[in-house]
Order: sequence, then C-alpha cells, then structure tokens
Amino acid sequence: MSTPASVSAEIQSIRSATYTGRDPGNLATAVVDGQAQLVRITFATTVGMHPAQAVEDAVLAAVGAAVRSLTDAWSALDPGRGLDDPADSEGGVA
Repeated sequence: MSTPASVSAEIQSIRSATYTGRDPGNLATAVVDGQAQLVRITFATTVGMHPAQAVEDAVLAAVGAAVRSLTDAWSALDPGRGLDDPADSEGGVA
C-alpha cells in the first residue's frame, strides 16, 4: 500500500516528466508534458516528400501516442482501478 507522501511524490514525478510518441511511419515525433501540453514536435528528414494530409495524420498520431504514454503513467499509479470504477461515483453502488 502506498503512503500519502509516496503517492504525492509519484504524482509530482508524472507531472514533471515528458512523454514521447511517434506515428507508425516514424514521420513525426511528439513530446508532451505531464499536463498533456505539446512541448515539441519533430519530423523525419523526409517530411517534405509526403503530402500535407499524411503529415497531418502523422502529427495527430504522434501526439495521440504521447498522450497515451502519459495516460499509462497515470494508470500505473492505481492499476487495479479504472477511471470508470463504480466505487468512484457518489453512493458507491454499481
């Protein structure tokens, strides 16, 4: 069982970290911070050879992957409970 101090330290660690994601074709790499704000996006050197729609799709996929990485970090704090756990609702009745 985690102590309140250790949970607080884990939360601070997640918030202060950065999370990276890439699109499946490795055209774009995105980095988000612990508040899911975009910090940086970089592109493969071949980005100019791709149509605009492909670059847009790559950016969206890379940012989505980075945010999923952050979400995974939050989920690891309490892997036994999901965000939709009925015990989280008022009254605690499923």
